[in-house]
Amino acid sequence: MDTDRCIVENLKQDDYDDVKLLYLDKKVREFLGGVVSEARYNSSFKEMINHNEDSLYWVIRLKNTNDFIGLVSIDTHHDGVYKELSYQFLPSYWGKGYALEVIKEILSAISRELTITNVISETQVANKASCRLLNNLGMKVVGKVYRFNKEQYIFSLKL
Repeated sequence: MDTDRCIVENLKQDDYDDVKLLYLDKKVREFLGGVVSEARYNSSFKEMINHNEDSLYWVIRLKNTNDFIGLVSIDTHHDGVYKELSYQFLPSYWGKGYALEVIKEILSAISRELTITNVISETQVANKASCRLLNNLGMKVVGKVYRFNKEQYIFSLKL
């Protein structure tokens, strides 16, 4: 799958070092529980690689350079019912419209090719940039929870 500026590829073992950049970046992890240990990252990456059919993981690269810029996933939410959209992008690519461009394409593909009819996304209330992105994707706040010691918004979008 491609967008105007990005290549969207299924996660593979060769992406280990690139994805690790996200998990070790303080800015990326600020609203995601902080930087993780090497052991925790190894475990998380194995889970992503060995995911079941209910989970989808994509690495995002720039078309013109093939540089890694982020990771997007659709996975089962904590509630065990809904599908959750999650994303992490390297800070040097924030504010340039890449996340919006890529996630719009992913949501469009999901609505055409899969039986998923609704996605949610959970983000900290304090993460204003993420809230703005989700609003720009057409998602609406449908709830607020206190999880991971922080207030979180639950956004929803019908596909």
